[in-house]
Amino acid sequence: MFWSRTGSLADFILWLFSIGICGLGGWLLLTHVFRLRPAERLLTGLASGLILFIMLSNLLAHVLPLPLAFWGAAALILLASAWAGISRINWFPVPAMLAATLHLLEERCSYPNVAAQHASTGSALWRYLAKPFMWGVAGTAVAFGVQKAYIAWSGNPPGLFISSFSSDLLWYRLFPNPTYPLGILLSALLVSLPLLLIIFGRMTVVQNTTPHWKAYHPIRLLGLAAILLVLFVVGVIVSTKIGGGSNLHNLDSYLCFLVIIAAYFFFGKTVEDWPLEHAIISPREIATFGYERQQLSATHWAIIALALAIPMYYTLALVGPRSLPTPAQTAQDIETLSKYVNKYSGQNGEILFISERELITFNTLPGVRLVPDYERVFLMEMAMAGNPDYLGKFHDELKNHRFAMIVSEPLFLQYKNADEIFGEENNAWVSQVSKYVFCYYEPQKLLRNSRIQLLVPRSDPKDCP
Repeated sequence: MFWSRTGSLADFILWLFSIGICGLGGWLLLTHVFRLRPAERLLTGLASGLILFIMLSNLLAHVLPLPLAFWGAAALILLASAWAGISRINWFPVPAMLAATLHLLEERCSYPNVAAQHASTGSALWRYLAKPFMWGVAGTAVAFGVQKAYIAWSGNPPGLFISSFSSDLLWYRLFPNPTYPLGILLSALLVSLPLLLIIFGRMTVVQNTTPHWKAYHPIRLLGLAAILLVLFVVGVIVSTKIGGGSNLHNLDSYLCFLVIIAAYFFFGKTVEDWPLEHAIISPREIATFGYERQQLSATHWAIIALALAIPMYYTLALVGPRSLPTPAQTAQDIETLSKYVNKYSGQNGEILFISERELITFNTLPGVRLVPDYERVFLMEMAMAGNPDYLGKFHDELKNHRFAMIVSEPLFLQYKNADEIFGEENNAWVSQVSKYVFCYYEPQKLLRNSRIQLLVPRSDPKDCP
């Protein structure tokens, strides 16, 4: 895209938005965890690590439910769920799950008397779990309801919103493969390991022969483990969908929750159900992940460093050299594109921008009307899902020469093997898009510096599928 290649204001604002939302989530987590003790020694380090950790998952607008749900108020949980309803289907229950996680971390599984603490009744457990259960039902219902309303309001066929359910699942991407050399499972393990070690280390601290995990009712620990497991399994399954599996962004909710739970245990902000016997001893005598710096052993510092280093490495590894056209080359390509647009827009046809639509949005090409359909990313989604109605309409409009000119990134007809990077995605695009475009349209101009191809109708369609 022109704007991305030239470092535009729009691109800069998008990144500021992304970093700002991640930073807001980190700040809310820190202030929420530290509301009893605001001056924490590792505040800055953990905040930076959290931002890097979340940015590793490529979160953007759909992370908004997390900051909203941190307050735990029912109205805000429902508002966050409504936002999730128009964002991503696998985030529908996330705001309610976050509220449930904070409930399990902060609320005792209380009982009428001490003798009943270790022998809870079903009714007592129900009272403890009733609130998060109701949050889950209400939040998920609101998300589904908002999605249905949004689909109806959009005027688009409902099938366009559930295309991911008909896409192929590429299970081999869980393991090392050309598209993702480490594979989803190994990468997720590497990123999770330091935080899991923090939780495990805190839980296995022995106070007078009693491990710390016994200070919590089992239902709370099982609940936290179940939430993480569900989010992990869902993220892993979604990662195998064609079009994914090249990073950990589909494990975003799992990673966010793991950061939150690890932060609570690291800073000792979890509320115990009952004190351990004879646990009143000097903090200096306990090798714990506590507050004071002198309590942290070399092993603990190593784990902290690892927890920050791994996401930082993944983030920096994505930054590589970029070959960008010069401002003069960009200006020349825009001028050439403008001439072709002016020439063909006067031939009683529309100009289809499969890519480079930002040039219309920001009025770089005045007078060009946007054709909403067949945007590159959405067209790719439909190609991978094999949506017959959407693709059939696209093919028919190409055949009927609806468009006087098509603007796209360069199209190719080369198929790939399954053992090549994004092989299945490439083949879906070639078979459903490139072959039909080249059948009814022919290349007219290639803007090499900006990698933009201009195609016009063929007078004699050939090599049609």
